[in-house]
Amino acid sequence: MTYLELVNDVLIRLREPTVATVTATSYSTLIGKFVNDAKRQIEDAFSWNILGTTITITTSAGTYSYALTGSGQKFQVIDVLNTTSNIGMKNIDFRPDCSACS
Repeated sequence: MTYLELVNDVLIRLREPTVATVTATSYSTLIGKFVNDAKRQIEDAFSWNILGTTITITTSAGTYSYALTGSGQKFQVIDVLNTTSNIGMKNIDFRPDCSACS
């Protein structure tokens, strides 16, 4: 289903007229926000494999910290692999209070 189809499905269930665009009315815009909230809650509820992506970076000797450009605002590092040596690397969390990490 498309975003518009989801919004219209909710509108139908509320016995409201369907719309041609999500922003057609203030009510359909509000329903669109609820649909996005539900989607976000479902995405955050579990580590869905389909939402994962691989980011490749080129490393340099003596450099120990790298920016993960393209990872988005919310991300979780699952594995760090050195594909040249074919070994797993340790991910170090740099958050200020990481006593609950690991």
